[in-house]
Amino acid sequence: MFRHLFQRKAKRTPRPQEAFVRELGDHRLQFEPGNETLIVSFDNAARPAQEPYIGRPTWGDKFYRSEGFSILGVIARRAIWYRDPKIIEALESLRDGGFFASFDRVIMSGGSMGGFAAAAFAPLAPNSLVIAFSPQSTLDAKKVPWEWRYSEGKAQDWSLPYSEAAEGVAYARHCYVVYDGLDRPDRRHARRFGNPAKTTHLNLPGGGHGVSPLLSQMGLLKLTTQKMIEMSLDKSEFQILARNRKAAVQYHRVMANHAIKRKKFACAQQICDAALPKFPLSDLASIKAKAMAARSDAGGNAATAAISQSNTGNTGMTISNTHRLNARFPALKRNIFIVTYGRTGSTLLQSLVQTLPDCTIRGENHNVIETIWNAAMRARMTRGTWGNEERKSNHPWFGAENIRPALFAAGMIDSMIDNVITPPRNAKYFGFKEIRYNALGDRFPDLLDFMRFHFKDPIFIFNTRNIEDVAKSAWWKDWKLQDVEKLVRDMDQRFSEYYDRHKECSIMMSYERFSQDPNAIKPLFDMLQEPFDQQKIADVLTTRLTH
Repeated sequence: MFRHLFQRKAKRTPRPQEAFVRELGDHRLQFEPGNETLIVSFDNAARPAQEPYIGRPTWGDKFYRSEGFSILGVIARRAIWYRDPKIIEALESLRDGGFFASFDRVIMSGGSMGGFAAAAFAPLAPNSLVIAFSPQSTLDAKKVPWEWRYSEGKAQDWSLPYSEAAEGVAYARHCYVVYDGLDRPDRRHARRFGNPAKTTHLNLPGGGHGVSPLLSQMGLLKLTTQKMIEMSLDKSEFQILARNRKAAVQYHRVMANHAIKRKKFACAQQICDAALPKFPLSDLASIKAKAMAARSDAGGNAATAAISQSNTGNTGMTISNTHRLNARFPALKRNIFIVTYGRTGSTLLQSLVQTLPDCTIRGENHNVIETIWNAAMRARMTRGTWGNEERKSNHPWFGAENIRPALFAAGMIDSMIDNVITPPRNAKYFGFKEIRYNALGDRFPDLLDFMRFHFKDPIFIFNTRNIEDVAKSAWWKDWKLQDVEKLVRDMDQRFSEYYDRHKECSIMMSYERFSQDPNAIKPLFDMLQEPFDQQKIADVLTTRLTH
């Protein structure tokens, strides 16, 4: 009866008291000591494109530190869904050394790619709590053949361990999955997280992919995260909290775009009309214009079909081999556009791209294309609002039914080509670079969709640069440092989001790579199936620019 008095308890490894950093090539582990609760926070897929790898803080770092938690950040250099033997071995080494077991509680957390990892790596810390925002369950094509997004992630080795988040949850004490049930792929992934005894599904309709931006606008991100950490949040309480989502513009924006994706254009217009009085300075007016144009043209305008197709996530946008531009440029294969912001080395990139055969990339033009797009959308809005029937000559919108928005837009594009871009007739590739996209805000992808329809099979080269190097440039001398940093982060995020949706017509380039490594631009040549001449690239890199 006294046997238990003489039995020894297994000695627990002391909790780490010193910070550490471990560089692993494509990933980094960074630990900040705190109290007896450990947060393991994984980067989402957007962060590698949005923020410099060097010095990047852990996702949620500010909040977690304010709560006093210990934090292990898993930082990703590339969005490869942690399909890397080095990061797997490093995390397993921490487990084997008693790192996770030294804490009273372990919480795995992340969004999207990070949400996947939070659940998939739960076996490293049995009985941990998983908090996953819009997670993928896996990107293994054999298991989720319906997942059309994340081509880079799907191309990784999914035979490696920890490749199935839904299986990883079995080792957790509990799992919270927070997602927008109207986002079909996210909903299908969430359904794969079974076992209702282990998983609480928190559905936030209108949250969009990632969900946390809407929770943040509602002022609920901190509260809901705290309650999930305490394991005191249930579905009914979350539904009560979520009722306030209509007070955030993000909700109306997402709901209107959901309606457009489902070709419910009248519904999208109604959503925007109802919300615009409350959010008059938002991008809802632009979304409404898109819905109205699509609604009026739904009977047969090819432009609407193209825009609708791109917004539904169908990355196989139909491109005609006999594009109208071939009548004037018989050799034209594709148009190329460098999309960036000030002081990213875009002039150097412009020169590098022009090593392609018969390629002409013009410099900046004060964003003429945005003015053309705005004019085209106004014509569409007029036709969509007042062109549904013939108007009498004394009507204020007389003739609206005769407006032909697609032809109007095509005419302006042709004039821009002839009088602004002025490419040679034998051009195989032509386009321009532009840095003045930051004022577009959430309308940015709509402008690129417009360009995709009117130019021939265009490629968008998204050019980024380390935020510190951009901010210290004299080009931004009249800007406050925090404003420059915010602009760069916002634009990098928009670039990354568009690239994730449209990898067949876009490519990411960073100044840090293409300015040093001649092979950094090779993926563009591979995409175009053009021979790569490394010596030509090296010659450009050694030529001093004088602007």
